[in-house]
Amino acid sequence: MEYATWYEFKKECERRLGHSLLNSIWLKVKPANHLPWDDIDAETVISTVAHLRRATQFAEM
Repeated sequence: MEYATWYEFKKECERRLGHSLLNSIWLKVKPANHLPWDDIDAETVISTVAHLRRATQFAEM
């Protein structure tokens, strides 16, 4: 699927993640390329969020 707006793309990423993305995180993980974004971009965002979460948990140890 292709997403023409950042809003619908972000909502889809949040749906896949199962939680909302804070703006501070969104600004770090949103695709750098221009719209439209697609499912590959969504998977990259989800992977990056998971990586950031693991890095944060590791830093807290």
